[in-house]
Amino acid sequence: MNYLLFFVAENPTTVISSNLAANNSIVSYLPPREWTVWGLTKKLPKMAKDVTSAYGVELANSVSVGVYTPSGYVDVSVGTIGNDYIGWCITGAGKILLTQYRDSDGTLPETLYFVFKHKK
Repeated sequence: MNYLLFFVAENPTTVISSNLAANNSIVSYLPPREWTVWGLTKKLPKMAKDVTSAYGVELANSVSVGVYTPSGYVDVSVGTIGNDYIGWCITGAGKILLTQYRDSDGTLPETLYFVFKHKK
């Protein structure tokens, strides 16, 4: 059986990378991988696949992922991100998985919630 995953963000300041669906343990039951949280000082180019120090700083924050069944949602939390950053992003195996920028009112969400909807 094959599945096709589409990730759509309701908030325009959230960017979900195609790498998130590519056998990543956030959405599949694979062994945990090493994730890195970056504080972004500059907006990433569209279609960027990785992050360098030209766009931000690697932070010591750890990524927390909660999977809640049978409600079918996942939360991803990066802890406290300082006011020095315009956003944050999570990388895994060197590839961008998820990027969050400040909202128009200046708030920067530190936890994102994913709801998986499917049709049989």
